[in-house]
Amino acid sequence: MNITTTNTAATDTATADASYRLEGTMLELCSCAVSCPCFIGEDPDRGECFGVITFHLEKGEARGVDVSELTFIKLRERRETPAFRHGEG
Repeated sequence: MNITTTNTAATDTATADASYRLEGTMLELCSCAVSCPCFIGEDPDRGECFGVITFHLEKGEARGVDVSELTFIKLRERRETPAFRHGEG
């Protein structure tokens, strides 16, 4: 999945320090049956999720720092919450 995101709301000095522009590719793999519900804050569809999310930034700048050609990976293990398991979620 190709991603492009920009924080253009920086209008004063305090928010200008938090500005960013990113273009790149995201790859997500996990043990869920379909698109990972954990990615949007939901519980895993099979009770647990073992996953990897990888981002490669082709072009980008964050807080004035060039982040082009950086790659980072997040490994994740997530289990369902007790409320979900008991039908409350």
